[in-house]
Amino acid sequence: MLKHDVENARSIYSQIMHTDSNICHNLHVFLLALSGEQQNLISALEAAIGSTVSKFVKKVSFAHEVMAVVRESMENNSELQGECEDICEMLQKSGQITALSLDEMLCHTPAGRKPLNPLLDQRKISRRTLQPLRSTLLSE
Repeated sequence: MLKHDVENARSIYSQIMHTDSNICHNLHVFLLALSGEQQNLISALEAAIGSTVSKFVKKVSFAHEVMAVVRESMENNSELQGECEDICEMLQKSGQITALSLDEMLCHTPAGRKPLNPLLDQRKISRRTLQPLRSTLLSE
């Protein structure tokens, strides 16, 4: 990947307003790996390890593609490569490395909390009397 492409990706990433999602963490780690900032990459991965976090707190999950790029970027530095492998192993054991690709994470559409058809979600009983609502439309 060209240095110009990495700079463009960084400028686009800096415009994201909510950076606490899984995809943003993946993009951040991906950009660090591509730009060669190995020390920052190690610290970002260490911050994602959720060993001290409660099991009820949602942990950051990484795409297997991103972790492959991280491992490739660490091949040049033998002292950080061992540390990176340990971190990747801990992430794998805690279930934070998913089988999803980066494209699948980007294309994922979360299910909304709103009902798709508001007519189906109408009240069927009165809030005051707790009796069934009577409607001429329902009886027809």
